Amino acid sequence: MGLANNYPSTGSFSDDDSVLITGATSGLRRMPVSKFQDNVTAKAADLRAIMELCPPAISHRMIYRGKNLGTSFTTEQSQAVQNGTFTDMYVGDYWVINGRTRRIGDIDYFIHCGDNVDLGHHLLMVNDGADLGADGSTTHFMNDTDTTDGGFKGSKMWNTTIPNQILPDITTAFGNHLLKHREYISNAVTDGVPTGGEWVDTTYNIFNEVMYYGTVVIGANNAGAGFYNNIGCSKNQIKLFMLDQSSMNRRGNIWLRDVVSALTFARIFHDGTALSYGATDSWTSVSGYYLIN
Repeated sequence: MGLANNYPSTGSFSDDDSVLITGATSGLRRMPVSKFQDNVTAKAADLRAIMELCPPAISHRMIYRGKNLGTSFTTEQSQAVQNGTFTDMYVGDYWVINGRTRRIGDIDYFIHCGDNVDLGHHLLMVNDGADLGADGSTTHFMNDTDTTDGGFKGSKMWNTTIPNQILPDITTAFGNHLLKHREYISNAVTDGVPTGGEWVDTTYNIFNEVMYYGTVVIGANNAGAGFYNNIGCSKNQIKLFMLDQSSMNRRGNIWLRDVVSALTFARIFHDGTALSYGATDSWTSVSGYYLIN
């Protein structure tokens, strides 16, 4: 057999044509294109059958795909989320709405979590890039003074930045598909450790360390109290960050909601390292998540 370049080229093929296949012990053989197509179709069907043995929420959240799903969240897509089939939706898939890429970060992340409600099926969404970019001077997103007094619930981020500067955008993008849910966040700090927390209603929130890194890194602790109040029920790494490291390493400074000391909250540094900064830092951007169904 000669080199492939020695043969005539073609831009199409028919069922009468053949392809060459080889195996570890069987050597080089010829197969008609029609049979080759039948085999590929059969193998694809076998793969789909295997995936269907798992509940859709589980199988779809363990696969990164990255497909463009359109410019709006359609009624059919919403129904596929609400009935738990998640048809044609996988981690990393995205919509481009109002010029922003809005990506599936996880599936059913908060299912059966919360103090008084069963959410039902949902997508956890993460926007590409920062939801709010920092300018280095006026963007004191977390607090106007270097303090963690009152925990995350007492912060400017929770009380002003999120409702006034972020919620309008995601509300315009997804409207009544946005899903309010319950989370546990810190509300008291003693000697730099979050010593109290409470269940709150939220539509948008920023990540804690576990959601981002998959583990606690520098969040404050005091015989377990700090861990509990920093983490609450958000106790697993977002699948988008686990499956696609580039989505986690964004080359920007990003606030996390973990209390680290009396003055500082956790943040991701632009080089990917885990640090904490004073709550007034004006170089740190905001990136978070929200649920839709």
